Amino acid sequence: IRRANNYDEMYQMFVDGRCNVIATYNTRMSEIFIRQKDYTGNYTRGITRFTTEPIGIATREDDPEFSDFVNWVLRALIAAEEQNITRETASKFITTTVFGEEYNNMFVNAIQAVGNYRDLYNIYFEPFLPPASSRVHQLNNGSTGLHYPYPLGQE
Repeated sequence: IRRANNYDEMYQMFVDGRCNVIATYNTRMSEIFIRQKDYTGNYTRGITRFTTEPIGIATREDDPEFSDFVNWVLRALIAAEEQNITRETASKFITTTVFGEEYNNMFVNAIQAVGNYRDLYNIYFEPFLPPASSRVHQLNNGSTGLHYPYPLGQE
């Protein structure tokens, strides 16, 4: 076992052949990081997860209205996924005036911009995290109020 002081050192140890396995957070094991260090050899990511990192959105605490806006958009993207609404069918999604008339198409606009939650995940997170089909990133089944319940026991 070799220990690195930072991510750059860890990747360089792999590229130089001083180690042949990387064990770190899921987000840092992506092949993208290794290729950025000019590594051209084979790279395979194992399927056994030893950690689970939830993803989330952070907003400034001094602007609760903006935080609410972001949260509503995120929930709309999730609902769009559940209803099989995509960028192409975004106009079928509901409108709202909760933030005023000028934002009545906020959900439709968001879906048209990035797609539903799965689309967003696949584009921006899939390269760094386990597949969206992973149990970690599925919506809960209604047995908890949490959007992301930490799994208990064995998966």
